[in-house]
Amino acid sequence: MNTEHTSYAVQPDGMSRERVAAIFRLLREADATCGSANQHDRAVVLIMICIDQGFDAGPQICGVLKSMGLDSQHAGMTLKQGKGSNPDFHRWWSDDSGKYHLHAPRSYQGPIPGAATAADTL
Repeated sequence: MNTEHTSYAVQPDGMSRERVAAIFRLLREADATCGSANQHDRAVVLIMICIDQGFDAGPQICGVLKSMGLDSQHAGMTLKQGKGSNPDFHRWWSDDSGKYHLHAPRSYQGPIPGAATAADTL
């Protein structure tokens, strides 16, 4: 993997080159943190960072992952598989314009009814 590469070809409109470079540094750091994780897990992590940081179109995301050394077809399949409206089963969703968004984190609403608690195991 070329750790110094920054692809301005996937730069979102209105995003400065400095911002793109900063996002690519973040992506490289996250990818390095993944260590020996498989390609699929790496793709999920990098896709989530892309969406969070403003790379929110499918072709942009696939281009970013390709520039990070991942297979662009696998990136596209991972993007498609992780997309949906139910945050319990999907990591992201896309709007009518095709832009991807992360599901909002679900707030903690207490223990699941009927689930064992720590006190039950004592």
